[in-house]
Amino acid sequence: MTCSIILGSERDYHAHHLANYCKKRGWLVHLFDAAAFPHRDQISWSTAPQQGWLNINGKHVGFEDIHSAFWSSLEPHALAPSLQPQQQGIALADCSAMLKTWFQWDGIFWVNSYAAIHAHRVKPRQMAVAQALGALIPKTYTGNQPAAIVSLARQFPCIFKPVFGGDHAAPLTPHHVNNGHLERVLRYAPVTVQQYIPGTNVRTYVVGQRHFSAEIRATTIDYRQDPDARIVPVTLPDKMARLALSLADSLGMVWGGIDWRLSDDGDYYFLEINPSPMFIGFERQTGFPITEALFDLLTNVTGSCHSSPEINHSAQLTPPPRHPIP
Repeated sequence: MTCSIILGSERDYHAHHLANYCKKRGWLVHLFDAAAFPHRDQISWSTAPQQGWLNINGKHVGFEDIHSAFWSSLEPHALAPSLQPQQQGIALADCSAMLKTWFQWDGIFWVNSYAAIHAHRVKPRQMAVAQALGALIPKTYTGNQPAAIVSLARQFPCIFKPVFGGDHAAPLTPHHVNNGHLERVLRYAPVTVQQYIPGTNVRTYVVGQRHFSAEIRATTIDYRQDPDARIVPVTLPDKMARLALSLADSLGMVWGGIDWRLSDDGDYYFLEINPSPMFIGFERQTGFPITEALFDLLTNVTGSCHSSPEINHSAQLTPPPRHPIP
């Protein structure tokens, strides 16, 4: 029977929210938690006949029955602790290979695809694509050369954040650029340093060909650190709305959350587009029908199914630790 799969853990509130909405609308949906693979759930492929299938908590789901799939979150595999390190490495690689067999199977409409999810983690390329489309980008340096960071910091007030993501943006202070601090910490990891743009934050959600935007009024540099941040619906200028749709399309996304910095002069600066953004809080504060739009996307398959040849098959499936610069 035709169905949708939602990739998310048992503790993923957004995954359960969307799954419950699909069920209320009468659409068959299964939640796949990667943490339950391989000890409980199975992923299979066979040549006799050629077919693939999932077993999710005892339920058989053929690849050919999966109309669409939603990538909410991917938990690390729960492998047996009794395995030796070499065995652990082989087991992780084998589990990853089977997951990717499913993720990249032709005929399944992903919101969003494996390629789009992992392309997002290469932030410099994402910014380069946005800039080529005409987006304004804050002056940015990504890497681990101290002199380049010092040069940028002398020109503008700056913030810094991880290259990969997973931590908040913070102001770059004299402490960070003086006394050999950069030389020490950049031996452990590169960093993204970016010109600070005075202004406010705007988030745009793209769902297929629909878009919803809101201003996030916060008192902190990173609005996620302000528990009292207010979310106010706004109308994106037509030019920026077209750019938002082009950004998602060019980066292989049919769903995403774009973060803009709206300067005091009225210019929109592109910061990033997230292919698996949280949305329930925005929906509740704004009334945006994001859940309904995602349901329509999953069930009607409106929009394009994207793929990318630039797939890193050894890419991490779990987030990194916090950045060492602080």
